[in-house]
Amino acid sequence: MFILRSASGTQFKIAQEITRVGRAPDNDVVIKDETVSRYHLTFYIKDGLLIVEDGGSQNGFLVNKQKVNGAVSLKPGDSLAFGNREFYVLLPGQQLPPPAGMAGQRPNTITGYASASAGPAKSSGGEDAAKRKKLLMVAAVFVLFAIAFRSEEKKELAQLPQEEDVPTKALLSEMAAKESATPIRSLTEIRSESKFNEAMRDYNNGLYNRALLGFQEAYTMNPGNNLAAEYVEFSQQKINNLVKEAYRDGEKSFTKFQFRRSRQQMFKILSIFGEQVPGFGRKAAEDTNREVASGKRISEHEKNLLGVPCDKVSDKKLCEDAKELLKRTRIRLKEEDVIQ
Repeated sequence: MFILRSASGTQFKIAQEITRVGRAPDNDVVIKDETVSRYHLTFYIKDGLLIVEDGGSQNGFLVNKQKVNGAVSLKPGDSLAFGNREFYVLLPGQQLPPPAGMAGQRPNTITGYASASAGPAKSSGGEDAAKRKKLLMVAAVFVLFAIAFRSEEKKELAQLPQEEDVPTKALLSEMAAKESATPIRSLTEIRSESKFNEAMRDYNNGLYNRALLGFQEAYTMNPGNNLAAEYVEFSQQKINNLVKEAYRDGEKSFTKFQFRRSRQQMFKILSIFGEQVPGFGRKAAEDTNREVASGKRISEHEKNLLGVPCDKVSDKKLCEDAKELLKRTRIRLKEEDVIQ
């Protein structure tokens, strides 16, 4: 996770893989500022790196006061300016860098001490002059003692291991190594991976047809996405196993005179095949399954499923067999008048 914080204390977090920033309300981070475009920036997190690119703004953005074109990797401490806003890239717990010209400045302790101790000035008198001289001598001795003590303290600290800084330094070193070893990816590669992640969610939820289409799209976007190509095959195998198991169960139910169960399994098979045909109408297939489960008569939806073009699906023979068994089931249920 990264934090973008302004000098005024305004901040927002970049924690998800893709974060969109702009003035429009549908962004992940909404900034209500007329100098910020509706869709100004898009952030990506990959392998611990923070990447930013223009999201379609009018004025672009600056990194460390330099105009940037295309995607660029950011590291902690970098400044990012867009519109009239300027933010610094920080890690959780990291503080803003000090303003230029302020680092290392200390108050003049000698002057402060003398002015505070000397009291109001007098116009003349040797006694007052002697007091001032004495006070200045005491102050000088005190400052010399403080400098000597501070020098010894620094020596002792230098001999101690700097344990508190080790995690931060190690993390920054690791990020710098990744940045130098990992080339900046193109927007197409990033979108391909995002589509692959969406397809993986469908795959893990058992929605293999949707997952198959997602993996195919991810691979088309980026032919170098070998993992997407592998999951195209895995999804196809899952679909084949699913429809074959449904057909076996439908055949078994038919022989046991469980015709409604057999019909429902054939609906399931043809619905799956119907989703594989572009433009065939997935909604009709989903409506069919819902109405079968409720026991309604669904001749129109059933006709749609019987119209699935088997020559355009993954298993032409199984598709044709499912249609034939569905017709036989309907005859046994005395519905042969609906399907000719």
